[in-house]
Amino acid sequence: MKENLSVYITNSHATHTCRIYPQILAGVRLEKDKKTNTYKSAVQLVTPYDENYIQSLDELCKEFLFTKALKNHVVNEHLCPFIQVLLLVASARLPDVFTKKFKKVMKYSGLFSLNLQEDDLITRYLGSYAHPVATYFAELLVEVMPGANFAKFLNTHILSECSLSLDSNDSNPVTVADILMSNQTASRVLRAVIRRLVKPVDIKNFFTVIQSCKCNKFGIRSIIPNKQHGILTDLADLCIRHPSEEFQRTFLRMLPSIFGFTEKHSSSKSREDLFIRCLVGMITLSELNEHITNQSVQEKDNNDDNQYFDNKEDLVNPVTVPGCLFVEVYLNSLMLILLK
Repeated sequence: MKENLSVYITNSHATHTCRIYPQILAGVRLEKDKKTNTYKSAVQLVTPYDENYIQSLDELCKEFLFTKALKNHVVNEHLCPFIQVLLLVASARLPDVFTKKFKKVMKYSGLFSLNLQEDDLITRYLGSYAHPVATYFAELLVEVMPGANFAKFLNTHILSECSLSLDSNDSNPVTVADILMSNQTASRVLRAVIRRLVKPVDIKNFFTVIQSCKCNKFGIRSIIPNKQHGILTDLADLCIRHPSEEFQRTFLRMLPSIFGFTEKHSSSKSREDLFIRCLVGMITLSELNEHITNQSVQEKDNNDDNQYFDNKEDLVNPVTVPGCLFVEVYLNSLMLILLK
């Protein structure tokens, strides 16, 4: 296997077996998420097959991970899964070397630098985040990122402002996080960042930054139109992992604008009902109003035809699975605060 690995690794059939090789070699058992079929960052250490696994693993890393060729590896659909496995195994079995070489891994991957060849500013910032293959490596890289590297990555990259306008005095700043929210593929990396947030100061800073974007095309206001429901669930889960009344109130204040409610909407019982229906339906207020209007027209037509129409069931429609999951997680986070 070792001698022919470079040949096997590019074969569409043999590459599946190659992913097992580093795990057996270094005694690291990986698991995949049953829903997404992606590798989990948590690993289980077992007895290594190779007594000299440190040397063998180090050689593998030099050839495939700690190399300038990594930029090509992470966009290769056959090779990238093997690189992901190697990344997890190296972080578990070579922690000191991995931490020392991590900056090179980020640099060589080419995932986090601007693509200056792109004329379109949005594409320039999205870069490989939106690549259908590389995004899985980027997501995993965030999950195994050493603490110091993550703190720097969060503040100098994810929460940094983007120059999307020629007007240097633009009062509506847009950050990398805001752009990632608007893209279905790139949002995977942002969700990994949210799951990594631990320090209260980082969580507070993250909430502050994403609230500042008033653009409908990017940021939190683009979540529902672009169907990035998982981001909301991850934010609610963040409030469970770090139950704080301050974070809860911050998140609660964000929700109305995310679903299209403005300050002019009065705080009445009808508004609360509409808000709840938006949450479970994962739709904006304008979409819900359109749905209600269509139902009213249908009811009128049925009455004209002397047909019985019971609209009680429609009071809980539309309902979506993502909406129900979000409400469940969010209610759990609220309960933690109430029980404190």
